[in-house]
Amino acid sequence: LNGTELVLDVDGDSSITSDTDDQIDFKTGGTDRLQIQSTSGNNLVISDGLTLSDGNIVVANGHGIDFSATSDASGMTSELLDDYEEGTWTPTAADAASSGNTTTTGQGRYTKIGRTVILNADLVDINTTGLTSSNTFVVTGLPFANNNTVRATGTMQCNRISNGDNLYAHLSESGSALTFKHDASDGGSTASSIQVSAIADDLSDLLGITLVYTTS
Repeated sequence: LNGTELVLDVDGDSSITSDTDDQIDFKTGGTDRLQIQSTSGNNLVISDGLTLSDGNIVVANGHGIDFSATSDASGMTSELLDDYEEGTWTPTAADAASSGNTTTTGQGRYTKIGRTVILNADLVDINTTGLTSSNTFVVTGLPFANNNTVRATGTMQCNRISNGDNLYAHLSESGSALTFKHDASDGGSTASSIQVSAIADDLSDLLGITLVYTTS
């Protein structure tokens, strides 16, 4: 022990030091590697990387990885990566976004990174029995609603769907159900959502959907 320094090896270059108020320094090879301090929001400082040989890093709710040290675009609103999850969801054929009739369910997966949601789904052999043919065809069951500012559209594969050649998935602002639209052929009208009648009832029809959107 040398004053405020506990020397740990023969040549004196590995030690634990407390020569700064409210701070403990861990040194190897003559260089500070780790600091424990009482600074709010920065209690632990590691100087040269961290390797986790086992286990997980658990982050408290509302916290995450802070990238504020990097440069920003002019429209930046957050630099905190505060969420990650992945899982399954159940896409369900319906004739209304809420409180409508439902039939066929499919398979879906999602990954959420921060506020960004990456969504995939398949619906096969869609049964329209019990759905109102003149209603807009929708898919419900999304794991997260869209943000309230910007709509999202996504590519898809369609089999035995009327106007399927130009069809795309559409999620409106704040929406929690997908509709399926095709652009107007005259170039001047509003894009139209397909109705239940566009689906070939239970006849090898298919919707394969990929969508990326931002939740609130």
